[in-house]
Amino acid sequence: VFKEKIKINTMKKIPARPLQGGTSFQPVMDYAREAKPDLLIVLTDGEAPTPTKPGCPVLWVIIGGRDNPELFGKRIVIDKKDLKKVSKTVGSHK
Repeated sequence: VFKEKIKINTMKKIPARPLQGGTSFQPVMDYAREAKPDLLIVLTDGEAPTPTKPGCPVLWVIIGGRDNPELFGKRIVIDKKDLKKVSKTVGSHK
């Protein structure tokens, strides 16, 4: 949730990320509850415990993972096969 423009290319070093486990949606939901956005869009593989509702509409974009029917709000599931097609199409543009 951003209320002002930010520069994305200001990060000097991308921090290491664990390859499995440890995902929690709850900090994002807690922040959204305070920030009160019109809509929260979450990009995820869907592999995490279900958080409490943030008090705003939520759109889950589940990429390359499994649909998680326990997630509240609306869900869009992008299959791994479809993701490969999109990657090839986006990568081919110059």
